[in-house]
Amino acid sequence: MCCDEVIEAFIFVFKDIFSYAVNEIPLRFTKYFITIVNKTCAQKEIMREISEQSVSDLVEQLLTRLLIDNFEKVGDNKEGELILKNLNSSMLRMLENCKPTYVYVVLFSLLIKYKGDVSIPKLPGLIIKCLLKLSKLMDKLIDKIDMRRFLVSVHEFLLVIDHEQKTSNDDLGIRIVKTLINEIVKIKGEGIWDAYTVVEAHPQPDLHLKKWIQIILKSLNNQQRGVLDQSD
Repeated sequence: MCCDEVIEAFIFVFKDIFSYAVNEIPLRFTKYFITIVNKTCAQKEIMREISEQSVSDLVEQLLTRLLIDNFEKVGDNKEGELILKNLNSSMLRMLENCKPTYVYVVLFSLLIKYKGDVSIPKLPGLIIKCLLKLSKLMDKLIDKIDMRRFLVSVHEFLLVIDHEQKTSNDDLGIRIVKTLINEIVKIKGEGIWDAYTVVEAHPQPDLHLKKWIQIILKSLNNQQRGVLDQSD
């Protein structure tokens, strides 16, 4: 299957369609095109075969197009609203059907790429919503995640934040990282340290992850002791 070639063609069409001013976008063609994208994203057999670069390119297109101002008002027959629904559905299908490691790495990379980008200030919040949705599925996804790559992505995201002068988006990003790490540590326990070695080997030192992991493990151990004490 030439899955990456399909996604590459989609990206070409995305860039062409959305190069027009909003009121000049060919709505009929765009409506049918995004429907095809949505149906493709729903195909697990295709989405699990595409490369990390293809995941990155398509996720970026979907998320940025979802944030076009007033697009839901375009068209005499609610075409804009339908297109947005299919864009949103396509993104949700990608979260479900692409390789989880790729999805996490791509989302954190996009958070880094668009940090402080005033041209699209709502994008970090949208990315964080995607990460929050994934956090609720961690127990089902964890065995499919390359935990070393995941932790490096998180570490590199934390490195770009000025923790002394955080923006509201920075705060949201840190919260979702803590949520994800908490879910992982609850499942992995002390086993998280096997993957953490890659962060220790990173050229830039970790000032946060290790501390957070230790706090979560201590809390879990205290909870377990409490349960044991009650059973005595």
